[in-house]
Amino acid sequence: MDAGIMKESAAAISEEDRLMSSLLRFIRDNGLKAGDKLPSIRTLSDSFSCTQSQMRSVILRAEALGFVMVQPRSGCYVRNTSLDSMLQTFCLLFETTMADDLSLVEIYDLKTALETAITKQVALIRTEGELLALRNIIVQEEAAADKDEMIKLDENFHMYLASISRNRFFLAVISVIQSMLRTARHSFADYVESYSQIINDHKNIYEAIKEKDSDSAYELASIHANRRKAKLLSCC
Repeated sequence: MDAGIMKESAAAISEEDRLMSSLLRFIRDNGLKAGDKLPSIRTLSDSFSCTQSQMRSVILRAEALGFVMVQPRSGCYVRNTSLDSMLQTFCLLFETTMADDLSLVEIYDLKTALETAITKQVALIRTEGELLALRNIIVQEEAAADKDEMIKLDENFHMYLASISRNRFFLAVISVIQSMLRTARHSFADYVESYSQIINDHKNIYEAIKEKDSDSAYELASIHANRRKAKLLSCC
């Protein structure tokens, strides 16, 4: 990586972000669980080489995110460090802080990378019951009567694939991406016109998953996910 880029990336990380990372690492490395008491503000600030004022700000931020509970005249306690809680917080931060900074093309790049990996994984591990449920979503898509329903079912198809990938991180991030793209999808003038192509792509992906052809599933998911990106680039 270019040295200038590395320097710029490092500078983009605020001191509070660094301290938050240090606090979470401290909780993890010391095996602290919900209900365990944290060291005092003074002790933490000494450990993390910061002022007590900075440490208080980080603790308040951690409390707002649900990781820490502050009890007056008692101290600070670990609140929730479960994987699901961490994923929810990550997704909230990702969506709220990155939504205005990422272009649609960048979001579709991320969407493509994740959905191809998800689809390849699902083709290898899906059950017959999951295959039937995926087929039922396509049947519902074919019967969709208005744009709102089309968008919802389009999202459902990809959310269900993520849910049966056996990877909670995939599901969490795809959920955020769907949320970030929802407004854009409603604004796409050609969405209804292109819906038949969306369904056809979903059918092709389904057939590859049905045959447990992971390579074809990967390729078809890539083609499908890149269609909108291609249209966006053609308008630039």
